[in-house]
Amino acid sequence: MRPGSVALLAVALWLAAAAAAVAKPLDLVAAIPVGAEPLGLALAADGSVLVVAAGEKALYRIDTALPSGPAVTGRLDLAAEGRLNHVVVAPGDGTAYVSASIAGQVLAVPPALSAVAARIKVGAFPQGLALDGDRLYVADSGDGTVAVVDRQKGVLVAELDGGDRPQTVVVDRQAGRLILVKSTTRSLWLFNLTDNQQAGRWDNPAFVRPMDLAVLADGSTLLVDAGSSQVLHLGPDGSTRATIALDDPGCADCGEFTPLAIALSADRGLAAVASRNGALSLIDVATDRLILSRRVGRDLRGVVFDRAGRLVATSFAENRVIVVEGGRP
Repeated sequence: MRPGSVALLAVALWLAAAAAAVAKPLDLVAAIPVGAEPLGLALAADGSVLVVAAGEKALYRIDTALPSGPAVTGRLDLAAEGRLNHVVVAPGDGTAYVSASIAGQVLAVPPALSAVAARIKVGAFPQGLALDGDRLYVADSGDGTVAVVDRQKGVLVAELDGGDRPQTVVVDRQAGRLILVKSTTRSLWLFNLTDNQQAGRWDNPAFVRPMDLAVLADGSTLLVDAGSSQVLHLGPDGSTRATIALDDPGCADCGEFTPLAIALSADRGLAAVASRNGALSLIDVATDRLILSRRVGRDLRGVVFDRAGRLVATSFAENRVIVVEGGRP
């Protein structure tokens, strides 16, 4: 083969690879009406998605795998419990835990969503939740504590000093630590899971308004920063490895993002970010590369991947749950 032909072949192969790497658009699968102000959501043990309607004070189950399309398949009225915030699901027994902010309680709800099985008293205005086996950690933003709950006994066993208005807690099992995201002090606080003692603090100058965090397989983390509209890839010591902007030429109407939540795909290869401008952003974790950002709703507050790899997000301003697919190269 002539040298020129070799060069042309190489260019053709490069163009083909580049075309294959172009992200597919995000296609709307469903926009499901739920109660007022859908906020937190979590993947349930059976593969459905549980959604907290904070304003309506109810917990919804959405089955995204129905042949007829995603739909609401369950609802638990929690009006008597006051305003709600977030939800996590224990992978072993499928119990859902919902933070009831005004009541200062965490509600334990069985998988059937039949009734509240237990009301666990914690601190004032509980918000973020995180699980580590039989331990449940609760960020009590009203009194500056992190409640440690024994799930089996349903009781508070310890309170950690969370400083001013703790909001988000994330368990890093590999490093044996709890990470407390502090938007008010622009820092992350670390606690040992073994003895609940504070183990350090990350005061990174890149932090503007840190909001949510995802722990990666190598011990590093992805931090959503609402103040800078960026995602920071942090090393295990809290230093910045990479900064990922969410601006995308394909989303000309996106405006200011203000990202609030992040979720990882099952293989941890993709990260999804939900922002208040109504956009979902997809990030390739291995390369710290933004794949795309697209508006799919208004004022997104939470996001998860379902078992099929589709994105499920809460559209707070529209009282809907948005299900989309695509976006992968």
